[in-house]
Amino acid sequence: MDVLVSLGVTSAYGLSIYQIIKGADMYYFASVAMITTLVSIGKLIEDKVKHNTSYTVSMLTSKVSTKAPIVDSADDGEEEIIEIEAKNVKICDIVLVKQGETIPVDGIVISGNASVDEAILSGESKPVSKKIGSKVLASTILVEGTIKVKVTCTSDETFISKVIEAVEEASIYKPPIERLTKKIANIFVPAVLEIALTTFIIWLIIGKGIERSIVVF
Repeated sequence: MDVLVSLGVTSAYGLSIYQIIKGADMYYFASVAMITTLVSIGKLIEDKVKHNTSYTVSMLTSKVSTKAPIVDSADDGEEEIIEIEAKNVKICDIVLVKQGETIPVDGIVISGNASVDEAILSGESKPVSKKIGSKVLASTILVEGTIKVKVTCTSDETFISKVIEAVEEASIYKPPIERLTKKIANIFVPAVLEIALTTFIIWLIIGKGIERSIVVF
């Protein structure tokens, strides 16, 4: 497509310059401007979509906590809080989450009651109440209370991780129709160029003049 657009714009512009030099009054600058504008608008829309996708991924990634305070029970029954990388958390680990903190894991509440802001995932503006047995998700924010959460999946399998992965895949996914179009274009574009060039040469040979030949081309 870029080849055809570039060739069309260049040919129209070149012919217009030739017409000016020759003193004719038929120009094609309007066509050049129209094609360039339409293509530029298309590129602008494409870039906007890519930017929005990139922003969404960056925003979601920034909400994921990289640290997780693990509750470690000593032999004497005392609990010790050990902060580790969230990616190293294992299933069945116990994570302590306090008010104002971002929940670093997907899991089940085993202790405490709390209110959780899930707007990042569900769009719900009001905090959701959580109690023992309730499910909580990584990247949501504990706005009130303190809870202990039993981890139910690794960091790669959290709901937020799957959302980010889905958005990234969607940004690079090419539907079957697009792949088919590209295959056709790989054959169609060279064929069109060959036909156009052949027609241009034939019209020159039969004496139709360079102006008519370029227009046909």
